[in-house]
Amino acid sequence: MAVYVNESDVRVFTSINTDSHTDIRDEYNIRDDMSRMSISWRTTPLEYIPGNGANIIDPQSNGWDGWTLNFDAGRPDWWTEAHTKSATKQMRDAVKAHIDGKSFSAGGYIDLGNLT
Repeated sequence: MAVYVNESDVRVFTSINTDSHTDIRDEYNIRDDMSRMSISWRTTPLEYIPGNGANIIDPQSNGWDGWTLNFDAGRPDWWTEAHTKSATKQMRDAVKAHIDGKSFSAGGYIDLGNLT
């Protein structure tokens, strides 16, 4: 889940408990409405997914080839290229935190069945 910070930055929220965007919103109390009180809390559901040729155990070894930043609900109008750079770095850091050199540990159930 990415939350708008400013024109050049977003904050990415991930969870070791779930891959559900709704559950991640709930876990971090992220609101997604355009009321006056939450105008700065623009959000978009994101995934950073491995595709064909992606190395899951050592993704840095091939420069993260095959990994894709995916917008679940389409790219929002407010999203900038700077947001892409920030979100990609944060997502890579989140992935690296789950790699122990031999395996990828998510700490729970992650459904990869719908990924292409």
